[in-house]
Formats: sequence, structure tokens, C-alpha cells
Amino acid sequence: MKEAKLLKTISDTEFYSYLVYHQHAKQNARDVIIHTKIEPMTASKPYVVFRLKAISDYLPLDPPHIRMLTDDATIKLTPIAGNQTRYEIEGTAFAGDMPVWALPYYTIRGLERRVKDRSVTYDKSPLPFKIMTY
Repeated sequence: MKEAKLLKTISDTEFYSYLVYHQHAKQNARDVIIHTKIEPMTASKPYVVFRLKAISDYLPLDPPHIRMLTDDATIKLTPIAGNQTRYEIEGTAFAGDMPVWALPYYTIRGLERRVKDRSVTYDKSPLPFKIMTY
């Protein structure tokens, strides 16, 4: 991930964000606007669901970035034993001439880097959204 910024907050469970994915030197970076809806955990539903949908016309094109027309996903986070969380992701993305294996590979590598980054895992700064309790 080269850049990520919050564009608009609709509510504590809905927002728009802008992402730029870094590519190989021979390829232009991809950008995408994502509309995210969060389904909070409840007493009867012990997991959180994030529904992400690309909105290609939310902002004007930003050359030399290549706009991703599709980058849709459902992410499910389920607490399991101890301080562990099961992470499930299912989605569809089209990033132009990028090889079909590349996006899933870079997604997992990026997630791996983030969970191993102590500045992220031990970050004590306030969250940009409300913690919802049930």
C-alpha cells in the first residue's frame, strides 16, 4: 500500500476511503475508492463483517495511476481462543494488466507486514471510530 486516506465518514459503520497500491517498477500504481460498510459484532453474531465495494466514479481519475474498477470484498473477523482472531476474506478485483496471482499475493503479504509491525500492533492512539458494545 502506497497511500491510504479517509475521504468521507457517513457513520461509525460506513465510510469512503482512497487507496493507492504500489506496483512493480514496470507498472503504474493502481488507485481505488472503496465504500466500506461494517456490520458490528453482536451477542447473537460473534464476529465483525466488513463489506467493501469499489466506487470508480467517486473521484476524477488521477494519472498516472490506473483506476481499479472492481475491488470488492467481504472480510469476516472472528475472535477465537486467547488473543487470536480468525481472518476470512473473499473478494473480486480487477487491476488491469496485473497478473491474476499478484493481487491475492500482495494482499496477504501486506497483511503479514502489518501484523508483524510493532508500531501497528502496539499502537495506543485513539481509533478513528467508536467501539460498539453489545
